[in-house]
Amino acid sequence: MRLIGELPTGNQANTFAAWLLTLSIETHFDEAGESTFEIWVKDEDEFQRAMGELSEFKQNPDAEKYRNAHKDAKRIADERLAKAKQHQKNIQRGIPNNKKGWFETSPLTVTLVVICAVVAIFSNFGDVSEADQWVARALQFVSVDAPGEELKAAAKLSPDSMQVRLASIFRGELWRLVSPIFVHYGAFHIIFNMLWLVQLGRMIEMRYGTLRLGMIVIFTAIFSNVLQSIVPIGVGGSGPFLINDLLITRFGGMSGVVYGLFGFIWLRMLYDPNARMYLSQMTVVLMIGYLFYCMVSPTIGGIEGSGRVANWAHGGGIVMGMLLALSPLGKTFGRPKPKS
Repeated sequence: MRLIGELPTGNQANTFAAWLLTLSIETHFDEAGESTFEIWVKDEDEFQRAMGELSEFKQNPDAEKYRNAHKDAKRIADERLAKAKQHQKNIQRGIPNNKKGWFETSPLTVTLVVICAVVAIFSNFGDVSEADQWVARALQFVSVDAPGEELKAAAKLSPDSMQVRLASIFRGELWRLVSPIFVHYGAFHIIFNMLWLVQLGRMIEMRYGTLRLGMIVIFTAIFSNVLQSIVPIGVGGSGPFLINDLLITRFGGMSGVVYGLFGFIWLRMLYDPNARMYLSQMTVVLMIGYLFYCMVSPTIGGIEGSGRVANWAHGGGIVMGMLLALSPLGKTFGRPKPKS
């Protein structure tokens, strides 16, 4: 905000401020003393233009063009207020309050939470001492019982080879592209992920439906899991290791999907005012801040069995969520439901 000059009366200051508003220049005036009203321009880029208008106004404050300034400014202010109210109606702030139960309004979100909780119980929250137990064998991205000598040798000598990193996928076990999202390591890991899943998942499911939420979950799960699995170990990827004649990976969690949901909602909110999606500024700061914090402090909570956070899964999830939001598929999601 910059001071552009002074006017002698409040009436003149008010008229001039109204005139500038008709020119899309927002101003503010203060009484600085007797017969002195300071005029301030809010946008510094408009400083020179406003100075010129003030000079012209001072020469003839009763000019014809200023007589309708108050009426025009009021019309502009009313239009802005109407747009703001309409935008507010289009925003879905959190979860709508209704009499239906959670499972009725968001069955997929609730089902995902229940599955994660059951898996956490049966896997003892991913206890490292039970890395080869049956839940891990069933759900991990790679799980090969009694791998042949060739695969064993590759795991020891070339752990970054696709032969090793995609061993189970090459065997046709395609469910493993998604299933690691249900495995969590410790109470902090699952609580953090489930809280965000409930908030973000329900927002999408209640607005756009179960099928559409399911598609976002599957796309982000596959992309984040594959990315975490194929990136070289030296730069944060999660390769499989040998334990008790079992070749198995050890990473998982819903966080890649959570970041996918976040990325989707964030972009729909920014680019489509009719999407009825809303994330508070604090939510955005927390999600982005945690993303970068994990990158610089990759052992937080000991979430992964190797003591590292699956940062590539986080990053892959948010990228996929944003891509879905910007794709034709995402634009279809963002269309408001017709009013009944």
